[in-house]
Amino acid sequence: MIQEAYISGQLGKALYADNGRYFVLDIDDQAEPVECRPMDVSAFLNFGAELKTLPDSELNLVSLRSELATQRRANHALTLIVSGLDDDLDDETRASAIESAESLVEQDSVRRFVRARMLAKPLPAGTDIQTAVDIAIRTDATTLGILYQNILDYEEAIKLLNETWAEATADYFSSSERQVEAENKLTDLGAFAEMVTAVGTGNLKALNSVVVTYGQMPELNRVLGRATVILNDLKTRLTNKLVTTSSKPKKRDRQLRGEPDDVIESSKSVRDPKIENA
Repeated sequence: MIQEAYISGQLGKALYADNGRYFVLDIDDQAEPVECRPMDVSAFLNFGAELKTLPDSELNLVSLRSELATQRRANHALTLIVSGLDDDLDDETRASAIESAESLVEQDSVRRFVRARMLAKPLPAGTDIQTAVDIAIRTDATTLGILYQNILDYEEAIKLLNETWAEATADYFSSSERQVEAENKLTDLGAFAEMVTAVGTGNLKALNSVVVTYGQMPELNRVLGRATVILNDLKTRLTNKLVTTSSKPKKRDRQLRGEPDDVIESSKSVRDPKIENA
């Protein structure tokens, strides 16, 4: 019986424990999982790749293979999306990457994965986001175009969230390791992306919804310890900054139409009058 499992979509491998023995499952190898030594386990966990754990109820080889395949596709899509932003590549190469990513993000889980990460952190300086938007429009990559446009529109919101989180983490966690673990979990679950969307559109009711929805998640409580308290404090800090600056959110590019952001739809796009009337 499998007791625990770690999945790396970047490596295309899953590590799991079964009755005290460790095995590696390789997405590129259809053979049975291979038993590994303790030093192999340590190398896998310390490689630096993003790892995902599965709930106990999902721990079997069938679900492990399925989740590993999904994580592999999601990480490949993320790599292609980043390539679409790389101004060191020619437009033809970028267009090819964007078109390939567009086909991958048709899968809901892949789309959620890339959105959660692309809206959680500021882009590196010099990233060519506007050309990526233009290429996506030209190649009819609608979902990628909307994602790139969201990144562009919510640039200030992403910076604000990261600055606020950095200021507050000393009050939440006793070590940098716990801070990083919590940050990774909030990113992975999509909480940061939803907060960015709410802040970027001035939808403070949606910000409240994020606290309620994610504060109740057991997997987040296991990492944060008191998820609702921390998320509520983060929301309050963000709200205070928004009201103080009284900045209007950027308008979205009307050339790009597609499905609404889940966080906006769930709160019926009710905006805070303090922000809208500023």
